[in-house]
Amino acid sequence: MSTAITYLIAYITEALIAYYYLCHIFESKRSANNIFFTYTLVYGVQYLCSFSHIMVLNTISFVITNFILIYFLYNSSVFLSSFHCLIMTIMMGISELLAANLLGSIYYDYSYADFRYVLFVIYYLISKTLYFILLLFITHAFTQKQKSNITLGKSSILLTIMPILSLVVMLSYFQIAKDISLSNKHELYIIISCICILVINILIIWLFEYTKNKQKTILHLELELQAHADAIQYNKILECQDEEQKILIHDMKRHLQSIMMLSQNENFTQVNEYIENLLATPSLSQTYKPTHNKHLNLLLSKYITLCKANNIDFKIDAQNTNIDYMANEDITALFCNLIDNAIEAATSIPNAIIELKIVDKKSASSTIITCVNSCRTAPVQYSDNLFISQKKHPDKHGIGMRSINKIVKKYSGTMQPYYDDIEKKFHTIIVLQYEQ
Repeated sequence: MSTAITYLIAYITEALIAYYYLCHIFESKRSANNIFFTYTLVYGVQYLCSFSHIMVLNTISFVITNFILIYFLYNSSVFLSSFHCLIMTIMMGISELLAANLLGSIYYDYSYADFRYVLFVIYYLISKTLYFILLLFITHAFTQKQKSNITLGKSSILLTIMPILSLVVMLSYFQIAKDISLSNKHELYIIISCICILVINILIIWLFEYTKNKQKTILHLELELQAHADAIQYNKILECQDEEQKILIHDMKRHLQSIMMLSQNENFTQVNEYIENLLATPSLSQTYKPTHNKHLNLLLSKYITLCKANNIDFKIDAQNTNIDYMANEDITALFCNLIDNAIEAATSIPNAIIELKIVDKKSASSTIITCVNSCRTAPVQYSDNLFISQKKHPDKHGIGMRSINKIVKKYSGTMQPYYDDIEKKFHTIIVLQYEQ
């Protein structure tokens, strides 16, 4: 009975680890109920096969059932299903061999008189913890390579510290149970403690993933709200421009009369100035669409108005560029942070400028984004592409540049910022890669 419970705990743990691994590698194509039923069926078969104590049968059942699991539940080809099934099998074998070596090359045979159940349980839990750690690292490697939307990142890699520390605790428990003769009650306490440690590890990983997904949802909603706000502001600009044009048309007769009077008096200099001032009015300016991307135009319209208010000459050269391969939230994060930093540096500088240029290099499947802005002094660099903020509390800032770095890495790009001390300008050159 005790052995059956141990196997049950082991296979439930394996199922949870497999679910975590496969959900990060593949995209599911079945409903949650179908996934739960299939996992229960697949690992139920493995659980029943385990009572034969035949290693070959257990290995074959592990390979076949996991292949069925991957192929029928996830968007995967026969080759990929076989490949990842093989990886899981190899990692399982390595984890059991490592556990055996760490515990002194033990092998449990129920016919032995000195068989101790507590050591058997701890061995199983240690091997499953090692299996979990190995698949965590492999998951990180594959998601980084594929540039998946769900990536572990550096913070997630730190989560492997918990399973490693748990492994140390379990090894300590094993040595205690092996070297000291304990009562059945104390052995039960050790078993329960090891099971709780393993469950805590799984819960921590699950909580981290749940929190990360919730934060992603919240960020997506915030970006949508920002996009709606930009669209509203852009429409207000168009409405104001339309109203000013109506007023100009209404007053055009008077303007023409004034020009005629000046020309009759041969005040040609004043005529030229009058016409130039008239042409410079916002009422006669056309609707400005600096790029072919509607979302970026909405964002830039806000900054065009903001730069005018701060006496900054904002020049944009992006007419022949297509950035539609970028998600709207990535466009918002990249360009808003880039231009916000430029405006902050250029504000209150006489004859300040910001030059934004976007060039599409189709031959290299890349987009080059250059932002040049006036800047009084060279910022102090403290890390790769990160600079000490000039704000009152610099330790609370710098998030914008980290956000830009994140987007650049997502599109397999590079970023090179530098300061031109002669022209007193800060340059940011970004190269993004895309698939044609």
